[in-house]
Amino acid sequence: MGSLYNPFDFIRTLIPINSNKHVAAQCILSGIDGIPSDLLREVAESLRAIVGNEYDGRELRRDNCAILLKELMDDPSDIEIILQGMQWVPYSLRYGMAETIALYGSNGVEILLEKMEIFHEQDKYHIVLALGWIGDQRAVESLRKLIIAEQTSNYTRILALAILVTCFEDIYSKSEFLPFLLFQRDNESGKDAWWQLNKLGEEAVLWGVKEIMRKIDIRSMQWLNASDMCLKISIGFRNNQLLGKFLLKKYEYANNVDEIVFIFDIFGAIAFEEAENILLEGRSNPNCKIKAAAINAYSKLSGFKVATLIDALNDNKDIRNVRNAISALGKLDSRDKNISIAVNGLARRLLATKLNEENERWMFDLYPTAMLIIDALISINTPEALHKATEWCKAQLDSEHSARYAGYKSLSDVAYFYLQYKIETEEAEEIAKEWGKQKLEQVR
Repeated sequence: MGSLYNPFDFIRTLIPINSNKHVAAQCILSGIDGIPSDLLREVAESLRAIVGNEYDGRELRRDNCAILLKELMDDPSDIEIILQGMQWVPYSLRYGMAETIALYGSNGVEILLEKMEIFHEQDKYHIVLALGWIGDQRAVESLRKLIIAEQTSNYTRILALAILVTCFEDIYSKSEFLPFLLFQRDNESGKDAWWQLNKLGEEAVLWGVKEIMRKIDIRSMQWLNASDMCLKISIGFRNNQLLGKFLLKKYEYANNVDEIVFIFDIFGAIAFEEAENILLEGRSNPNCKIKAAAINAYSKLSGFKVATLIDALNDNKDIRNVRNAISALGKLDSRDKNISIAVNGLARRLLATKLNEENERWMFDLYPTAMLIIDALISINTPEALHKATEWCKAQLDSEHSARYAGYKSLSDVAYFYLQYKIETEEAEEIAKEWGKQKLEQVR
């Protein structure tokens, strides 16, 4: 296709078409030189009309146009239009628009502080969030006033405290924020405190981890609540170097089982590659809890060794180690060079599983290890893996074992269910059809 003779005329044809206004902006931002100022203003005005229009109804497009407007004009006065449009989008999309506002940096602080005074309470939260991301000292006094204002919601108050403590190191706010973070008040406020740190980024999360490890008794219910929340939000910060390196140092002096398990859990949550050797050593720890945590965390590293997990399949002392290894192997990419080794290892463990063992009873509250292996083989989804799963299920069709799983009462019914609906190969389908015919004839 040849180049356009006059790209500016082409852009002008896009502006009147409502669904193409953002395309016009993208054309300009693609690197076309010499854009006439009147065309630039015309495109910007079309974006402002979408961002600030209460009745536009296309919320995702509103968010995208706000970003384009920032890139196109970088005019802080547009923050007022973005804030206006933010009031009319679902709560879940306001986070992205607050991120766009934060891109204006210190140039947008004054208008944010002004609008925070007059905006409705439910709309102040994302203004506060943007101020936290910008990190301008001019926001401190307004945030302090917001905290003590009676009409401020608890959620917004906790966010303002988190910002003052982590972004501005405000010692007066720290004494107010810590009881929330350490779960010394109600559980919901504690969860809110951790979610606010999550929104503020890696450094804020690291600050929170340091505080709970320094100030909470590891045997207390507060520790259980705080460590659980920390684990949940850490998953969003893959390979968090700040948190990972801090915990490496903490591990050198850790002598409490629960503390070591917590450190290993975080290593796994953030997939911290530098912890590989420590986690490999943890696999041989005589303590079952530490060993299970090490195997689980190691399985989440991108370079974990299949052979190590195959060894864990044969752990006869703690079924948790076996189940963690099964889960990790089931997540392997079907193109992995060791996939055949993993499949054969899972198949061997499947054949060795005794369904009448005490820890393998078919109960609603304990997902059977045998079916966990079948699910792993199905997830791997190679012809070899699916054949192994099919063979085992076929062998169970005549089983007399009882089972309470997925609404079925016998292992035979469970195997039939997998062959008919889950394995999804011609081999499994044919076996299921034949078995179904036999059952139907028996009923007749």
